[in-house]
Amino acid sequence: YIGGIVSAAADSRAVRLLGQHSFDADKLERDLQQIAQPNLAREKQKGKMGMSLYEDHAHQILATTIDEALDATIVDTELQLTRALEDDWEVERRALLEEMDDSNAQSNKHLETGKVIGDKGETDLLTTTPFTSKYITAKSAVMPLCKGDSRMNIYMKVLEEAKQLKNGKKDMASKFLSGAQQITNEGNSYDITQTWELIRVIVEAKSHAKQEKYTGNNFSSTTASISSLQVNVGSRSFLESQYCLYIERQMLMSQSNGVKLDMPSKIRAWLKLTMKQPPAGLGGLADTLLQFSTQKVSNPNVNVNGQGIGSELGLSGLVEPVDKDGLPVWAVAYYCMRCGAWSECIGELKKAMKQNKIPQSEAVVVNSLEQLVRSSWTLQTDESDLAAIKVTHDALQLANQKQNTSTNIDNVSSPWKRAIFQLVAGDSQGTVDRVVNASIQDFMWFKLCIAISRNNEDFTTADIAKTIISSGPDHFNGSTNPYLFVRLLLMCEEYEHAIGYLALCGRNEETEALHMAIVLKTYGLLQIQNAPPNLNNASGKEDSSLSLVIIGDRLNDDHTMLLLGRLMQRYVSRFAHSNPRAAVLYLLELRPGLDAIDYLKSLLLETNNFSDILDGVDVNTSMSSYGDTNNSYIDMYDGDFDKRGGFLFQLCPEDPQFCLHIVLEAAKAAQVRGNMYAAVQLHLRAGSAECTNEAVNILNRQLVQVLLPTDNDARKKWKRVADSIGKNKHLLEKISKEKAQAFEQLRYLFEFFDLCRERKWENALQFVTWLLPENNTFVGPCASRYRYLDATVREAFPIVMENAVQVIREAFMDSKKRGDMNKMAQLQEQFQAYINLFSNIPVQTAKLAQLIASVEVTMV
Repeated sequence: YIGGIVSAAADSRAVRLLGQHSFDADKLERDLQQIAQPNLAREKQKGKMGMSLYEDHAHQILATTIDEALDATIVDTELQLTRALEDDWEVERRALLEEMDDSNAQSNKHLETGKVIGDKGETDLLTTTPFTSKYITAKSAVMPLCKGDSRMNIYMKVLEEAKQLKNGKKDMASKFLSGAQQITNEGNSYDITQTWELIRVIVEAKSHAKQEKYTGNNFSSTTASISSLQVNVGSRSFLESQYCLYIERQMLMSQSNGVKLDMPSKIRAWLKLTMKQPPAGLGGLADTLLQFSTQKVSNPNVNVNGQGIGSELGLSGLVEPVDKDGLPVWAVAYYCMRCGAWSECIGELKKAMKQNKIPQSEAVVVNSLEQLVRSSWTLQTDESDLAAIKVTHDALQLANQKQNTSTNIDNVSSPWKRAIFQLVAGDSQGTVDRVVNASIQDFMWFKLCIAISRNNEDFTTADIAKTIISSGPDHFNGSTNPYLFVRLLLMCEEYEHAIGYLALCGRNEETEALHMAIVLKTYGLLQIQNAPPNLNNASGKEDSSLSLVIIGDRLNDDHTMLLLGRLMQRYVSRFAHSNPRAAVLYLLELRPGLDAIDYLKSLLLETNNFSDILDGVDVNTSMSSYGDTNNSYIDMYDGDFDKRGGFLFQLCPEDPQFCLHIVLEAAKAAQVRGNMYAAVQLHLRAGSAECTNEAVNILNRQLVQVLLPTDNDARKKWKRVADSIGKNKHLLEKISKEKAQAFEQLRYLFEFFDLCRERKWENALQFVTWLLPENNTFVGPCASRYRYLDATVREAFPIVMENAVQVIREAFMDSKKRGDMNKMAQLQEQFQAYINLFSNIPVQTAKLAQLIASVEVTMV
């Protein structure tokens, strides 16, 4: 075996491979020469300066380089230490907030921190801030899913249970809410559970829609309006339940007798308590109540028949009617509404009308409110209800126009009466008193009521969203507690915005965002944009600059889209290697859609864990004789692909074709990336005869590249695969005759080169007798056989013949030393047959011709 030939052959193959990939070998050679020129310049400089001066100069350059590297290392270390300290401080801060979270703080949760939108209109007091997060991610080690993170484990268990149960996804939101309630070691735990509660309410409201899935294009405009209306009602009911809970807590804190009260009585007791013990943050409610409760007489301008000096609708009344307890009637009615007790609100107003405390001319308002409650403000809205709402609004607007009182609502002195009139009339532009707009929740509830009363036509949640988004998360303390801003976005039906924002607020928030997205997607509430995997994020490093949403404008029918696949990739990268089963479980949630295929095939290629994900091979007991768990599948294959027990097939048993499609797509992607080993392994696992032949075709091309032992590791790897396939009769049966023949021929060539390396010349020549003639009798058959060789074998022919000629020369010289004249004559005849074959086949290379000529001189 001649090393010089190996080197020359390697150079030739390198030039050929560079050319196949559109590289100019000559240009690369010139570039290398130019790079080497500075070395010559340094030699000349050394000659001019003298050795001592040159050494001093070189030492100075080296010292400067070391100092610069040291400075850079110090800066980087300080940055990493600062980030670590910030992470530790955040953990301690959250623990401290949890300890300080007493019952009084809990009772005021409905008045969450956030600037109040005042009585001069929301746009006057709002400050526009960028829609970005201030969270700075720190590089940290990827933690296994089942170790050290209870939140991840809890949510994975919920997802696992939903997967196993037949109708497990029906109440998925409730299960995640129960899981979130188990997380009690954080300062934001209450906000997390409240956000999950809102999502539960929203998806339950959505489930009342006539169609189960909302995909936008598949809905008629009326049906889509109904679906959106029901979601708005759900969001409104969430705010009402929060307010009701707040009042109940206030009553429990002040009363210990445990008497159960109906809602109007509860409201009256709370209003009395408020006047006695005014709480902070209610927009001056106590003072306003005292102002209006002192006027305990009916409007003197209204007679028993309801005829007054003001408009027919009675919008100009200046005196507030009070009940027997001296409380404003409209206040009791309004707070009944605010707590969701709409029927009780109407009952209070009708009772006041019977007592002549409210003029009969205002009956149109009470009747309109009653109609709204019966139709759109419930979860059983249909098209006939929408028509009834429109008729009610038209009648009310016509009455306003007839009496020219469209601007008189603002003249009503009672803030509660004016608010009820605005809600019934669907007045989205009128001013709202600070008393009924004391917090962002009050603002949101009022605007949702307007949108519902307007049937989401000329005023929708998209209009509310513009105000919220333009304010930015910092307006609602998003830098310390992002969940309030998230809930506001959810109530505005900006689900994609909410998830995209929360996911970039921190590691725990990303966990919450992903699982919220899974629930919203299950109920068809997310607009999802397919996006290819982000290869820069595949290693598990967080990238806070990665955009997760494509911003749109719902007012122009341009929906914001969520890149759910990218978010899923960020989350799964934490445990893809340590817990591939969980990674598959989550990525399957991307179905249906191209994202599921793209990200599952990316998982296969990034982890390279085919044995667990596809085969179900026990890496501890089922390794092949070569110690390769991926290759052990080939050793164990018995012809039945349906017996595979990998995680993908376990978690998706209902659709094995989908699983096989992922395997095939992963094989193609591996081939494009140049990962030929994975391409062969995956093509073999794809199952079909066509895929098996493609795997062997790729294998044959790789065997040609490693025939010469210049890369021992690669050569051993491919030889291991070839040996495994060669021993498995079930796989061999699926390979076409042509590919199988080329495969066996290349295996013979492997033996030839191995024997050459061992200097067993005569044994080596026995493995190429099917390709090269032993004497002139076989020249014709070998020339004919060459024309029908597979392209891979034909590619290897020049290298094989070059080395065979070298082997004959070495064998001839050994025989000459031994004095074996018969063997020398036999080798001379064989060499002459090689020369005759060379002249009869289209392999006329100058290198081979020169080699034959030089060897011919020695064969004497």
